[in-house]
Amino acid sequence: MTLRSRLAASYARFAKRPLRRPPYADELLWLPAWLVAVPLARLGTPPEAVVVAGFACGLGAVAIIAGGGLPEHGPLCAALILANAVLDSVDGGVARMTGQIRLIGGLLDLVFDFFFTLLIFVAIVLAVGPGGAGGFAIPLAIAAFLANVFAATVISFVMFRDEGGGQGLPAAEQARRFAAAPAADASITARNRPLFRLLVGGFNLGWGAVFRLILRAGLFRERLGGGAPVRHLLALGAVGSQLAVLALVIAIGWPLTTFLVYECALGGMALGLLLAFER
Repeated sequence: MTLRSRLAASYARFAKRPLRRPPYADELLWLPAWLVAVPLARLGTPPEAVVVAGFACGLGAVAIIAGGGLPEHGPLCAALILANAVLDSVDGGVARMTGQIRLIGGLLDLVFDFFFTLLIFVAIVLAVGPGGAGGFAIPLAIAAFLANVFAATVISFVMFRDEGGGQGLPAAEQARRFAAAPAADASITARNRPLFRLLVGGFNLGWGAVFRLILRAGLFRERLGGGAPVRHLLALGAVGSQLAVLALVIAIGWPLTTFLVYECALGGMALGLLLAFER
């Protein structure tokens, strides 16, 4: 029995459905993510704990980069970034396999993702110095951050639309629903409502602000992302795939500005897909 067969059988027992890579999953990390998700689900791990663990790994990497720990601690930093990327891809699978799908967990994941991404770019600027990259370190980092969140937003909107969000509604209404902050559901009680409100505030400051800006610019398109080749290209912009590239840059010892240039190119690709491709 192959490793793939064993993994598929284990996954099917928990999730009661076959193991398939989702069409927009991280191209580089979906299989490692499921290899981690299955044992975590066996242990009954709360998905929120997975989110917090991934964020903690990310903060460790941020501290190494910002503190000038590269290249001396490059392998450790790359490992922490990869751990963050894999755990970020795992939390949803663990939630589905254990039946612990909660609004708080989803919001926690969104808020931590955004602010970890922001901290990574701040750390890179601190590491290379404002005068790095020929004096363009700060503008390049800002452009790369905006490209990063733009590419992630494109993927998120395509997933939202194709997985049933606002089906049958006009594209403009789909986009409005996508950009809105999640509303409280039955899982929100008097006990966790303060945390829910805090997370909604974090969402509105982070992804929500980005979503609303793109919505006002009229860039969400009903037919975005059609066809398998486009889906594979979009998947390269998923958060986990981007972090895997950063880990590779750090492990090899390339300048951190290499990652910034890559992010800008990725954002340009996402914009091209958003404007050009039809279903």
